[in-house]
Amino acid sequence: MCTVTLENGLDLRECTTTGSILHINEIYEENDDNDTTESKVFKTIDILGEPVKNFEVLKNELIPVDENHYVIKKILETGGGMPLHDGCTVSIAFSGYWENELQPFDVMSLNNPMTVDLKDSGLLPGLDIAVRSMLVVH
Repeated sequence: MCTVTLENGLDLRECTTTGSILHINEIYEENDDNDTTESKVFKTIDILGEPVKNFEVLKNELIPVDENHYVIKKILETGGGMPLHDGCTVSIAFSGYWENELQPFDVMSLNNPMTVDLKDSGLLPGLDIAVRSMLVVH
């Protein structure tokens, strides 16, 4: 995501009536508050809005969902109901990170979740196992 600093304020009424033109100052120097150096970005990984220092810290909050403990998940809210089955369609939001990578390889926001038919989900196997371990809420 790119951050743009405006030299002059933007009047949203003008955008919908007369229009506005943005002139981007390409020589703008960012101040220290907007520092996104690799070390600073790596220190916080966003998981549903909660900064996490590293996966080792997060690991203490996760529970295994498969018998080999290869797939682990964090339960944000304990559900109730019936287990999911192949006839279910679910909506999921997630940020997927490879270990020791700074940027997520995939993101689905809460505002625009992914809708998945469990008969043919096409999800990564670990994500599919984690989703199927959830319970249907009516």
